[in-house]
Amino acid sequence: MNAPFLDAKTTEKRRRAARFRAALVKWHRRLGIGAALLVLLLAVTGIFLSHAERFRLHEMNISPVLAQALYDAAPASPPVGLETSQGWLVWLDRSLYLGDNALPQQIDTFTGVVETDMLLAIAGTREVILFTRDGDFVEKLNGAALPGPVDRIALASDDLVVIESAGAYFQTSGDFLDWRSIDIETTDFIAWSAPTQALPASVRQTALELHGVAEVTTHRFVSDLHSGRTFGPLGPFIMDAAAILLIFLSLSGFYMWWRQRRARIQNKRLMPPAE
Repeated sequence: MNAPFLDAKTTEKRRRAARFRAALVKWHRRLGIGAALLVLLLAVTGIFLSHAERFRLHEMNISPVLAQALYDAAPASPPVGLETSQGWLVWLDRSLYLGDNALPQQIDTFTGVVETDMLLAIAGTREVILFTRDGDFVEKLNGAALPGPVDRIALASDDLVVIESAGAYFQTSGDFLDWRSIDIETTDFIAWSAPTQALPASVRQTALELHGVAEVTTHRFVSDLHSGRTFGPLGPFIMDAAAILLIFLSLSGFYMWWRQRRARIQNKRLMPPAE
C-alpha cells in the first residue's frame, strides 16, 4: 500500500504529475484521431508507390476533369459546343472535335455550326470552315469570300445558309460562292445556331482527353498525394505535420506505457506479502 503520510511538497508534485498525465492522455487521443487519416493516406499511397510497376501506375492517366481541377490546367477558354447529326461538335482553345475525332482545322472563335444536305459549315467571327458531314475538310472561307464578320450563322427553311454581319443579313447559295443581302422578315424560318457551355459530362471529358488537357499519370497523382503536393503549397507542410504527430504519438504512447509499468512495479513492492 502507499505511504499514508506525505509532505505538502511531495503531494503537490504528485498532483502536477497527475495533471500532466491526464492532459497527455487527452491530447494523445485527440491528435491520434486527427493524424489517423493523414497517416492512413501516407500508408496507402506508400504501398501503391512501392508496387507502382505491378499496378502499372505509369501507364494510366487520371481523368482530365480531375487533373484540370487539381493541377490548375484549365484550358485558355471553356469548351463550348453544339449537337449535330454526327455527334457533338466541341470547340476548345481553337481546336474542333466532332464526336470522338479531332477535325483537321482550327478556328479562332466559334459562333455556330449549320448542316446542309452535303456539308457542315462551322463559323467563327472571321471565317467559315466547310467539312463533309463525316468530318472531312472541304474549304475555308475568309476575307473576300465572306460579306463581313460572322456574328451569327443559321439555316433557312430552304436549306440555305444565312449569316448576320454587323446588323445586316446575307444568304448564300449551296456552293457558298455567292452571298446576297436579304430582308430577314421575308424569310420563312431561320434557326440561329447558339453554342453552349452546358455540355454533357461525357462530351466534355472526351473533348478534354482528345485535346490532351492535363495528361497526369496515376503515378504522379499518387506521388503528389503521398507528399501532399496535391493540397497546394501548404500540402507538404501538412504531411510534415502528420509525420511530427506520428513521432509525438509514439513518444507519448511509450511514456504512458512506461509510467503505467513503473506504477505497477511500485504497487507490487508496497503490497504486503500474502499470508
